[in-house]
Amino acid sequence: MLSLWHTWTVLFPLVHLVPLAVSQASPVVCNASIDIEWSFNSLNQSPCTVAAYLGGVCNSGNFTIIPLSDGRFYSGPTLEQANACQCSSVFYSLVSACAFCQGNNFETWSLFNRNCTDGLNVPVGQFNKGIPEQTAVPHWAYQNVSVMDSFDEQQAKCS
Repeated sequence: MLSLWHTWTVLFPLVHLVPLAVSQASPVVCNASIDIEWSFNSLNQSPCTVAAYLGGVCNSGNFTIIPLSDGRFYSGPTLEQANACQCSSVFYSLVSACAFCQGNNFETWSLFNRNCTDGLNVPVGQFNKGIPEQTAVPHWAYQNVSVMDSFDEQQAKCS
């Protein structure tokens, strides 16, 4: 039989892992009256949740997507926030779909990534960091947003 001390020394290190497993957060609820089923991934996660996972890759596993007020949109990263995750067009497509699922608009690609320096610019349609195993990126998120300088929800629905 394991002693209480042995059990504690085995379990204590695991307690520190729990926040990392749940630190990607998206308290956003998509509007049920909008056709958004296409935007969910194979794990039935909303684009908001997937964006939070990808944002967390460059932020020690911590990233939260907050709900938008009516008429608002997600702005791109500030100079201080800019990193390879948030400067990815895949992240942009996901947060744009997240705004769309709430009934809001989204920023153009050129405005969204305006603070992304050459060293941070990720080729369009790529996410150069690892995808967390707790999520899956839907194929539509890899669309070429530079063609129309915008996320195209119609193209995403059809893909």
